[in-house]
Amino acid sequence: MVPHLPDGPTVGLANSYQATFALLAEARDYAAIGVAADSGALEPFDRLRLNNTAMQLTACLASIAAWLLSQRAVEAGEITREQGHGRQHRLAPCPLCDDAAAKTGPLPERLEILIERTLVLYRRVERLDRLLDADGASRQPGGEPRPAL
Repeated sequence: MVPHLPDGPTVGLANSYQATFALLAEARDYAAIGVAADSGALEPFDRLRLNNTAMQLTACLASIAAWLLSQRAVEAGEITREQGHGRQHRLAPCPLCDDAAAKTGPLPERLEILIERTLVLYRRVERLDRLLDADGASRQPGGEPRPAL
C-alpha cells in the first residue's frame, strides 16, 4: 500500500510513471533520429558532448523508471516495503543535475527541452522518494505505525 502523501501518492506515482515512459520514448526517438541530424554540422568535440549528454539523459530517465517500477512492485505486494526502499532500489543520482555539466556550452534546442523536462520529472520523483522515506521512518519494520512518543 502506498503511504498517504499530501498531493495524492497514487496519482503522483501514476503521473510520474506515465511522464517517464513518454519522455523515454521521446529520448529514444531523439537518439535514433535527432542526434544524427543535430550533430552533422558540429565539430568532433561538440558531437561527442552531444552524444554524451543524450546518454546522460537516457541514464537519468532509466533511473527514474527503475525507481517507479520498484514502487509499483511494493504497491502490488511483489516486494516488501523494506526491499523497495533498500539501497538497490534507490533513485540513482542524475548526471544532468550537476550544474557544471550544464555549463559546457549550448546544445540543440530539442535536447535542451528534453533535459529540462527530465530534470523537472527527476526532482518530482526525488520529492516522492523523500516523502516515502519520511513515511517509512514513522513505521515499525512490520509496516505498523510506530507509537507516538
